[in-house]
Amino acid sequence: MKHIKQVTHFFISSSLGFLINLSTLYFLTEFLGLYYILSAVFAFIDSHLFSFYFNRKITFKSKARIHYQWIKFLIVNLSALGLNIALLYLFTDYLHIYYLLSQIIASAITFFLNFFFAKYWTFSDAL
Repeated sequence: MKHIKQVTHFFISSSLGFLINLSTLYFLTEFLGLYYILSAVFAFIDSHLFSFYFNRKITFKSKARIHYQWIKFLIVNLSALGLNIALLYLFTDYLHIYYLLSQIIASAITFFLNFFFAKYWTFSDAL
């Protein structure tokens, strides 16, 4: 039951983080005219901060040292960002998929990797 609750909370956190990410990506690209890859990096920062707090407090109810845990979260999320950016670029520039749809596909792919590493490494004190 605990695992199902964590997956559900992680899905909620990821969904909200994704909305933050997509909104920031769209706003920076469409209204401020930034290159979509640069916008994706800024969108990552916004959603990263939200996701860390939500997952630490609600999903995994962690009590570990925040600085050490944040570094682990950052490592996992920077790795996911690298994969996400590569997929975003591949889907958009080579497969000619609209950049927002590309972001949705790339985010879906990285969701499962993020959960695994969040549960078993970043917030492992909450197991």
